[in-house]
Amino acid sequence: MKAIFGQINFSYNWNRKLNCKYFTTVRLKSEKYQIGRVYDINYSQGSHLEKIMTAEIERIFPFFLKDWKDVFSLDTGYDPLDSKTLIMNMYKNKEINWETQMLYFIMMQEKERNQFIDHQDTLQKAIPYHKVG
Repeated sequence: MKAIFGQINFSYNWNRKLNCKYFTTVRLKSEKYQIGRVYDINYSQGSHLEKIMTAEIERIFPFFLKDWKDVFSLDTGYDPLDSKTLIMNMYKNKEINWETQMLYFIMMQEKERNQFIDHQDTLQKAIPYHKVG
């Protein structure tokens, strides 16, 4: 049985994609994202973060911002220039060289949560809490 690896948070439901069984997301390249891994998908509405589904990464397409502008239109529903500006604004608090920063276009599929072990719960049970003092 596969474990739920972690969480992927969304602050906006671009193109209403989170209402679909299959959806995409564009993220900075990270070892966190790997094909076959399962994640809880969270959607924040204001200060409230809600777990809305469990999903598995089906495909990852690495790319550079300058090379694949149409991907953003597919992901956000906006034209390529507005989508590029949007992604740059999402990461404005990080020092990113957009000429060298690789991005991932990730395709995900919703899964039934009861098919998976919650990795965080397993870790908490395996490492008991010890009060010091």
